[in-house]
Amino acid sequence: MQLFEYHGQSSDGRPVQGQLRAGTAQEAEHMLRVRGIRVTQLGSPGATPNPAGQSPAPTAARPQPAAKTVVNSGTSGTVRYEYVGYRSFGRVEKGTALANRPEEVIADLVMKGVRIQSLRDVRSQVEFIDSKATASQHHLSFFFAQASQMLRAGISPGETFTSLARQTRQPDLARAAEFIGQQAIEGRRISDSMERYPNLFPTHFSGIVRVGEMSGGLPIALEKAAFVAQAAHTIGRMFWWVIVLIVNAALLIPIAMGWSRGMVEAWNSFSTGADGGRPPLSIVLGSLIQNFLTVALPISILVLFLGWLGSKVFLGPRFRMARHRAAAFYPFLKKRSQHESNAILTWALGEVQKAGAAPQTAWMLAANAVPNLVHRNKLVEVLDRSSETSVLSSMANESQMLNWEYTSAIATGEKVGNVESMLEQVSQQETHEFHRAEGITRFAAGRLGCAWLLITGLVVLVIVYNLWFRTLPDAILKDFEVP
Repeated sequence: MQLFEYHGQSSDGRPVQGQLRAGTAQEAEHMLRVRGIRVTQLGSPGATPNPAGQSPAPTAARPQPAAKTVVNSGTSGTVRYEYVGYRSFGRVEKGTALANRPEEVIADLVMKGVRIQSLRDVRSQVEFIDSKATASQHHLSFFFAQASQMLRAGISPGETFTSLARQTRQPDLARAAEFIGQQAIEGRRISDSMERYPNLFPTHFSGIVRVGEMSGGLPIALEKAAFVAQAAHTIGRMFWWVIVLIVNAALLIPIAMGWSRGMVEAWNSFSTGADGGRPPLSIVLGSLIQNFLTVALPISILVLFLGWLGSKVFLGPRFRMARHRAAAFYPFLKKRSQHESNAILTWALGEVQKAGAAPQTAWMLAANAVPNLVHRNKLVEVLDRSSETSVLSSMANESQMLNWEYTSAIATGEKVGNVESMLEQVSQQETHEFHRAEGITRFAAGRLGCAWLLITGLVVLVIVYNLWFRTLPDAILKDFEVP
């Protein structure tokens, strides 16, 4: 571990300076960004600090005709960037930031919990973010799994992703893979390239890949990314009944209402002689069709449209934090989400520890790999309260994410000098618990779906009952004198 001296600015603009220990200058700069400090100078104590991030500017990548993202603005030194992003529950956040490279701004905003939608150089108006690219979790799962297998076979990262770009039929994923492959050929990190596509690759995917890059286990990291993507796809399929519920409510209830009104109006027309001598069946059918077109059909279209619009809004990036809050606190989702986060957290800690990273650095990288944003924020808060003497077991205990026997096992591993093995065992156990919780969630989601379908059926039954035993008899009996 090396001792670094830094100068910078806090998030409120105050100048700060101090010292910290880290494996490399890049790790030190990353740790300071996590704490909300924009580094201006970083170096060894007693030496003349070098401006942070002042490395030779990377060569601009060849722009792709179909890609919106631009690799480098070609500027050197501090640049002002303008960004737009979302915080919790879709709250929009806009602002500017000073940095040497767009990657620094992206990393800072991600650490602060901002979901980036656009980032451009104020001077040249070059756009660095492609926020429109999307792909399903199912596609991402196979994409990461193929990349893992190709790397295991000895194929270079650049060739791996450029080859996947030609194989996939998902256009956004193909453009992103081509961009990542070209960046990898030029020596840039895959995780940095993935962060240019915030909707296509949510932040935890780039965090998982970054863990693999640091530990030297990139194929394993991509395997984990495939596992997380498949888990997200599975949880989405558990709620298939929501679509059925919306369609059921949009069709059956309005049709039952239109049918009820049509029957009453048909009788009124027949009893008052306003039918023009038409046959009773013709009167009934005409009234039913008229009420279907004027009542049932408009209501059905409105409900279907509102359901479609609601799903698009809620499943969009603005409400990602809201979805993660629901997963972290809703009863039958809570255990599944927590075990998934714990499995990824302990795996990432073990991988980074193999590379000899400091506990704070390991915790920071592992926190960024956690899929649930609520859990990630809790882990980052623990990092903010930690010190250079903190160990992983104490930070794990403070986070209250892991059971006490797991934190005890991690502490034992630290004592005997084999914490990587203990973290691997904890990760395997948490993975087993995740699969168990997933089965419970699937069962609970099915029961909830059946309950809601039953409720909509009861609503239709109430409408029919009201027609046959109240509304229609009242309409008939009013035309007769009852002795």
